[in-house]
Amino acid sequence: MQFIQRARWPVLTREARLRRLRGAARLVMRHVGLAGQCDCVLTRDQWGQHGVLLHIETPQCVPPAERPQLQAYFQRKLCELGELGERGLLRLHVVDGEDQARVGEQPVGHVSSRRVASMLRRANPEAAPPPRQADRVTQLRQHLSARRRQRIDSDFAPLQGLTLTELSPLADA
Repeated sequence: MQFIQRARWPVLTREARLRRLRGAARLVMRHVGLAGQCDCVLTRDQWGQHGVLLHIETPQCVPPAERPQLQAYFQRKLCELGELGERGLLRLHVVDGEDQARVGEQPVGHVSSRRVASMLRRANPEAAPPPRQADRVTQLRQHLSARRRQRIDSDFAPLQGLTLTELSPLADA
């Protein structure tokens, strides 16, 4: 009889699994006194391992230095509750009150691509600088002219419209 009951046990759909995971995350949040909203997304990395992205928005302050400990805590608790499985991978993304306040401080107006590129180069000095826009345009023009020359040198002939002629009845033979 147990086999029949287990065979009829409903298989969790993706939505049901996310709903249960979200409920378990809210339970853990209430347990530690973390207020706010949470949402879950199922993920898979380039090696095919499945995981969960847990996104928490809270008006409270969560120091960035403490967020790895918070991630380890949530991963352990969700595994203990049976929502992540035995090898569940959890990635925690926290947006706290300070992060939300900084959003309003962003400069309003036009930000050029040159400014963004220079900011990224300053932050990542080991990365190779991207090719300049003028170099890309020159490369594109050279590529197009080479294709044009190849087309001229080949037997390629574009389709041309046929001229209309008058058709007369064929002579009876």
